[in-house]
Amino acid sequence: MDRGDLQQLSKEQLIELVLRLQRPGKNSRTSSKPPSTDKKEKRENSRPGGAKPGHEPHNRRLPDNPDEFRDHMPGVCEGALMNMFIRSHARFEIEAGKAKAILRAARVVASDETGVRIEGTNSYHWVFHCKDAVVHQPDYSRAARVVDEMMAGYVPEVWISDRYSAQQTHGERHQTCLAHLARDTAFAFEHGSDDLPFRFKLWFGKAFDLARTITGIAASTLARKKRELERQLTVLLCAPVTCDLARQLQAKIGRARDQLLTFCDYPGEVDVTNNTSERKLRPCVIQRKITNGYRAMWAAEAEADVRTTIDTARLTGGNPFDVIVAILA
Repeated sequence: MDRGDLQQLSKEQLIELVLRLQRPGKNSRTSSKPPSTDKKEKRENSRPGGAKPGHEPHNRRLPDNPDEFRDHMPGVCEGALMNMFIRSHARFEIEAGKAKAILRAARVVASDETGVRIEGTNSYHWVFHCKDAVVHQPDYSRAARVVDEMMAGYVPEVWISDRYSAQQTHGERHQTCLAHLARDTAFAFEHGSDDLPFRFKLWFGKAFDLARTITGIAASTLARKKRELERQLTVLLCAPVTCDLARQLQAKIGRARDQLLTFCDYPGEVDVTNNTSERKLRPCVIQRKITNGYRAMWAAEAEADVRTTIDTARLTGGNPFDVIVAILA
């Protein structure tokens, strides 16, 4: 856009353009972006490392003249560890197959995915779980094909996920993660000029309050509260807006309208958020940051089967070490 184009804009269009340019970027506090994507503060504004002024530092320095030298060699080489991993994979694969069978018969299934490097390419680590099983699955793709292959034609009664398109239409009904929409609402409220995001924020607060107490209230009370939330949502979705951020938020929530209050029909069974899936992916994210991914797909698949076995056993109180010993015995 050059000077001539700007001169043709009206006063209101110029004001809206300036406001749009002044809006800061999204971060983990105002959107669904992970904290790892946040930009670090400038070095001069961050806390300096080392001991505080006036305190003696504590560190270990190598002596200039050591008293003795010793050579320490590892008892097992990296190749031997890989061979042990390969030989044990078949047993963990059997346990992973059992977890998949449980998943394909579950009433409620939740899923999420995160990025990972496999064989030098951008790939994905998927997780699927129900109340009795957890299944980890690496794949080169983030498409709906991964879900279709995992479920093998089975359609659960409820599917829980975020708003990502590949996670849609896999269950008879769907529960969208309200935490993701609440973060989008917070961003629009903080950087927009309309009061609609604040009204949506209050609505989400009521939905979260209902989810926290849903197992302790009568069915008639639950039905009444659900009807009240639906009426309030209808008013919010029809409200006039004057801000682009509020308009986009209204459209996004409107597209997910039928997926917002599914948890009300399954008290104690369906979570209002997909945070459980994200917590099950957290160890995978930590491992990714430490190792930078996998050199081969077989290694990613083998580790996924180990995680599947351990996480499924944890649901029944199993100890990870005892589980591994029992499988390898």
